[in-house]
Amino acid sequence: MAAVAGSGAAAAPSSLLLVVGSEFGSPGLLTYVLEELERGQRSLHHRGDNLETLVLLNPSDKSLYDELRNLLLDPASHKLLVLAGPCLEETGELLLQTGGFSPHHFLQVLKDREIRDILATTPPPVQPPILTITCPTFGDWAQLAPAVPGLQGALRLQLRLNPPAQLPNSEGLCEFLEYVAESLEPPS
Repeated sequence: MAAVAGSGAAAAPSSLLLVVGSEFGSPGLLTYVLEELERGQRSLHHRGDNLETLVLLNPSDKSLYDELRNLLLDPASHKLLVLAGPCLEETGELLLQTGGFSPHHFLQVLKDREIRDILATTPPPVQPPILTITCPTFGDWAQLAPAVPGLQGALRLQLRLNPPAQLPNSEGLCEFLEYVAESLEPPS
């Protein structure tokens, strides 16, 4: 999701969307998901004038970390991270192809020394980008909010955690959601 650099390159979109999810199933979800996660990662990518979208389905932890790093380092002024899919009931840890993704893992990515060093050497933006995170509201994710504010200054980001949804009535949005929903349907 990194922006294209160089002379003559198109301007980077002002907004980025990274959606991370796993295949969805029905009763017996945990067994089903664990079996299905072995099928590998799929990704959907779209870049428009104002929005670049990447949807990762069944990512490995490395793929997720790489894309989170790209999201944090991208100069877009609006960034949205949607963490969705099957997760453990007690902790809210998302089930990935290779392990899980918890708030602890998320904070590790935010504290990554390489990310902080790169951000420290780039000129600060006039207005810090906004990173909106939509994640489970239970388990360990519910404890994430107190840990995040201390990181905002170092990352030069305004972080918003699970804000209320405000979806505009848009034909394009409905078409995109239908496309994503078709990609999430489990095989027969």
